[in-house]
Amino acid sequence: MWYCFFINNDYKSSYLTIDVIKMIGKLLFKINQNFGRYIFKNSNNLYNNIFNLSHKILISKKTNNPYIIKFLKHGFFKLNVNSLDFSIKLNNELKLQQPNDNKGYFHFEITDQIKNMIKRHINENFKDILNNFEKYFNAKISVAKVQIKRNYNIDNFSSEVYSNNYHVDHNTYNHFKLFINLMDIEKKNGPLNIYSKKNTKIFIKKNKYKNRNN
Repeated sequence: MWYCFFINNDYKSSYLTIDVIKMIGKLLFKINQNFGRYIFKNSNNLYNNIFNLSHKILISKKTNNPYIIKFLKHGFFKLNVNSLDFSIKLNNELKLQQPNDNKGYFHFEITDQIKNMIKRHINENFKDILNNFEKYFNAKISVAKVQIKRNYNIDNFSSEVYSNNYHVDHNTYNHFKLFINLMDIEKKNGPLNIYSKKNTKIFIKKNKYKNRNN
């Protein structure tokens, strides 16, 4: 297979094979995936790093909100929101789906009932902080995805099951995640561990991190 590009009026043609196009694509992909570590000292890709820097300079507004300041400095923050009642009611709905550990994890279906419960909890308890983020990002916030997942013991699995290896999500900085634990979590439960921006750079350098598999 080939592409034909006509040059000038004498219709001389040059051919660029599909293999060459694929090779160039793979090269650009590797540059994008890896150069963020060398230039910006983090494992996000090059495109997202450039977007993040330009967005902060050109679009984002100044803020004195302590949570957003923590988010910008450390990459995460913790809100003092009581989700106990919400968790109890939601877990009662989730039990109806009869979760199992056949894959080492279980994805719950987001039914209309569950969707309404989540929407109500977010609007009642997180509205103020989301409004502050909208002011800072200078843009409306919308929900990209909602996921409810239960992780199980994975000692019997040889490969990565559920993002259990250290990794960095390749997202722009105005894409953020809200985690709500639906049960009490202790060390024995295998809790989520989050590295700050500072410690991420130390981890990458010390371990010569390339990707979640090295």
